[in-house]
Amino acid sequence: MRMDLSISFVYLIELFVIFLAIYLASKLLQVAIGIGRLFLMAILSYFLTPMISQFFQFIILPYVTPLIVWIVLSELLLTSADPKTRALLAVVAYAIYACFIFTGIHTMLLALLG
Repeated sequence: MRMDLSISFVYLIELFVIFLAIYLASKLLQVAIGIGRLFLMAILSYFLTPMISQFFQFIILPYVTPLIVWIVLSELLLTSADPKTRALLAVVAYAIYACFIFTGIHTMLLALLG
C-alpha cells in the first residue's frame, strides 16, 4: 500500500510542476486565462504527451513531439488569447517545464515532501 501511495504522489507532484510551468508562463506573458483552463491543459498535456510521443518517437526528435502537443493543446484550450500568444505561451511553458525537469526540481520536491 505504501508503494502505491508514493507512486500516486509522484504523479501528483509532476502534474503540479506542469501546472506551475503553464501558470508561470501565463503570468510572464501577462495573458489572462482562467485557472480551470490552465489546469485542464496541465492534465491533458501530462496524459496525452506520452501517448502521442509513442507514435512519433522514430519520426520526430523526442523533445519536439511534446512541444508540438503543448502548442496544439494551447491552441485548442486557451481561446481567450490570439493564436500567436497561445503558441508563445505553450513554448514558454514547455521551456519552463523542461528547466524544472532537467534541473531536478521535481525530484527535490519529492525528496522534501516524501
